[in-house]
Amino acid sequence: MAVIHRTTGAKITKKDLAISVGQPDSIIRAWTLLDFKEVKSTRVTALGVWSALWTWKAASGNDYLQLLGKKQATVFVVRE
Repeated sequence: MAVIHRTTGAKITKKDLAISVGQPDSIIRAWTLLDFKEVKSTRVTALGVWSALWTWKAASGNDYLQLLGKKQATVFVVRE
């Protein structure tokens, strides 16, 4: 199992977001729910064939995004 740490420099506002991952390009995108505009600074590429994407908030207050595929799982910490 490989552990990778990556700082994207992305800035996320304190708004409700929808998260998507594109199948042909494996780019994770965030969309604001109020006006459904893409937050382009949050784009991250996560190569793989993904079958599930979900988020959760830990007891520590951190937000997480997890992608699950046939051969791998990837977890991202979501920060402002």
